[in-house]
Amino acid sequence: MIQRSLCLVWAVAVLASSCHGAPQAQSEAAGTRAAKTIYVSKASELQQALDEAQFGDTVELAAGQTYSGNFVFKAKSGTSTDFITVRSSAVDQLPAGRRVVPDWAPRMAKIITPNTDPAVLFAQNARQWRLIGLEITCAQGVYVFDIIRAGEMEATTAAVQPSNIELDRLYVHPHTEKGSKRGLFLNTNAFKLTNSHVSDFKSSIQDGMAVAVCNGPGPYDITNNFLEGAGYGIIFGGCPNGIPEVAPSDITFRRNHVYKPVAWQKEGWIVKNLFEVKMARRMRIEGNVFENNWLGGQSGFGILFTVRTDGKDRQGQAFGVIEDVTFTNNMMINMAQGINILGRDEFPGGFRGQTSKINIRNNLFVKVPGKLFQITQFAKDVVIEKNTAIGHDMIVASENEHTGFVMRDNIFSLGTYGIFGSGLGSGVRVLATNFPGSVVRFNGFVGEFGADAHPPGNTYVKDAAAARFVNMDQNDYRLQSNSPLRGKGQNNQDPGVDMDQLQAAINGVATIPTAPRIRAALNSVDGSTRVSPGGLMVLFGDSLANCVKQQETAPLPVTLCDTKVLMNLEPAPLLYVSPTQIVAQVPSSVLPGRNLPLRVITPGWESEEYVIQSPEVGTVSPAISTYLVRDSPIEWAFLRHEDGSWNGPLGSGAALRPNGKATLIVSGLGKTTPPIPDGYVPEPDSIPDSPVELYINDTFQTIESVKALLNSIGLFEVRFTLSELTSIGGLEDNWIWINTQGLESLRRRVQLSAEPLSAL
Repeated sequence: MIQRSLCLVWAVAVLASSCHGAPQAQSEAAGTRAAKTIYVSKASELQQALDEAQFGDTVELAAGQTYSGNFVFKAKSGTSTDFITVRSSAVDQLPAGRRVVPDWAPRMAKIITPNTDPAVLFAQNARQWRLIGLEITCAQGVYVFDIIRAGEMEATTAAVQPSNIELDRLYVHPHTEKGSKRGLFLNTNAFKLTNSHVSDFKSSIQDGMAVAVCNGPGPYDITNNFLEGAGYGIIFGGCPNGIPEVAPSDITFRRNHVYKPVAWQKEGWIVKNLFEVKMARRMRIEGNVFENNWLGGQSGFGILFTVRTDGKDRQGQAFGVIEDVTFTNNMMINMAQGINILGRDEFPGGFRGQTSKINIRNNLFVKVPGKLFQITQFAKDVVIEKNTAIGHDMIVASENEHTGFVMRDNIFSLGTYGIFGSGLGSGVRVLATNFPGSVVRFNGFVGEFGADAHPPGNTYVKDAAAARFVNMDQNDYRLQSNSPLRGKGQNNQDPGVDMDQLQAAINGVATIPTAPRIRAALNSVDGSTRVSPGGLMVLFGDSLANCVKQQETAPLPVTLCDTKVLMNLEPAPLLYVSPTQIVAQVPSSVLPGRNLPLRVITPGWESEEYVIQSPEVGTVSPAISTYLVRDSPIEWAFLRHEDGSWNGPLGSGAALRPNGKATLIVSGLGKTTPPIPDGYVPEPDSIPDSPVELYINDTFQTIESVKALLNSIGLFEVRFTLSELTSIGGLEDNWIWINTQGLESLRRRVQLSAEPLSAL
């Protein structure tokens, strides 16, 4: 450990550190003691630093350094309200308020547990610890029950549980292949998890979960995180709480992306749901994206409010509660079934616990084909309003009697069963029996099942086309001006989700996937539909990928950002992907004279087939790289002069002069020696097998060399000297083209000057 007086020495020894330091704040517990920064360079020194740190201090860990061990964050004496901060030395490179991503791990210090015990443990009575900019994980091949644990499930009073714990900009994950049970296990008073990435928690023997909240009253603030767990993305309750009548309370769960990779379907992990509440009070779930859930260890519901009597009351009787929950402005995508609500927990001797006051408002369900809602065991005061869902099998599956039920101002498919009750059929009979005194009005119901089975006071349309949404393919469920559902909600408003409000709430939470659509596919160099095996094509469209990424190394992968491109059913190597554009290499197996079918595959989606009709496909398909000048439709050939400057029209670049040397960038020159396999950047001496001819204004030009362009795919450099015999016209009268194997490229303009090079 090195304190501030040795900052200069530390900066030399560890380049990632800096001397910006922490403010010289005063700590109440220390009187006039100045807060200090403690630099830690070795894992063997970290626990000592944590033990010595006092309120207001900063413990700084070197970015890129690994600290292996099981580190305990203990209680401190005193009454100060200052935090002890443990952070990466490169924390300034992790923007405040932005969610971190795994690619930022080199900016973090890494804490790693070498065994099954937590890497980070917040002990009983610990308070006012703040962790920022850390990667926290486990050693390779180690299966961990909790990477981070706060407090104890067995504690019998809230007073001893950790309090005021803040975790910000953390990357928490297990060993990828082995999996682990939990990322964070929280039994606390006041707690915050913000701007963090908690991923890859999966297990084939237990319920893997990103976050579990259990034996502590809170409040809990979980905002702007990525949460990925096979069993649960996050769960509240579900463990035998030791504190009488405790329930996680005053919970804010906002702007989180809760996700499961679809690849997990084939990997044998136990899969249950995305979000479950078994015990909670006063909860607001807002502006989140819940994505991908399927039938596995449970029946495929993505969201569950299922009260369980895992606690005890003060008389030692079973206790459980879910109450005062607001679920608003969320988007659910690709879930086998929607929301499951359990009113009471059944156990030997009867029912205990109660779910009540659940308000589900202004949410959008996309690709949820099963039951939209399931309500069982005497739920109370469930309100479902201003939601939109199309394409499910039934709206509600119900059992038992539920009081205080309201379904208002929604747009729902009726599906096969509409509002269904076990043993009762559908519609008004179910409402009278299972939902006495319910309000079901001002809804837009879509489907053939119709008004004869369901209550009046709602509007019925034949199908989704008749509802006239603005753009269902792009998940825009606003109603067109001529929709029969316009103004059919309460107070003459539109029913269904308020898209403006929803989009404002989830903006930036996740890239919302829709089915990818290819709108155009062109040669990357000349913009034609000519296809050159081994060359590059650019695909333009919508929802083509869930992120923006360029591959930096060879070989090029056939999957990038979970996106694949099939060309003639063969995976194409990918250089670049984004939501609107993909650059892919044409596989060498593509043959001339045949239509070329293209598809884009993203998680849970596949585009319709896009076909390039009878493209010009050949071993050689030459094309000259071009660029456009602003406010001009002319395509100019891209040339580099010998000094590195570039050729272009007046005002943009220098003209090429007789005897001047230049490099032309071209594509589609065919096979090379040595060959360039699909997905690989060329070797420095790869040259085309076929002879290449270059002409400017019908004059043959002497080529000095032709070779593959390094760090690219399918591009070549043609180096030549402008012949003195070339006739040179006006600015827009000079043309350049190439021939190879009897194929001629399109002619492009090039700027030339008649003044010889020697005159300069």
